[in-house]
Amino acid sequence: MRQGKANKTIAYALRLAPNTVKVHVRNILKKVRATNRAEAIYKINAMFDEIA
Repeated sequence: MRQGKANKTIAYALRLAPNTVKVHVRNILKKVRATNRAEAIYKINAMFDEIA
């Protein structure tokens, strides 16, 4: 997700169904309290910056 890949691409790489990836992405958005993928990536990157 951080690399900007589409759900279908992620699903193929992980050998999962696209709907499974969609559910996981939705759960990630909820977990980081983001409204879209871009906001989620921004928040996740900020979390990694705090750790380093």
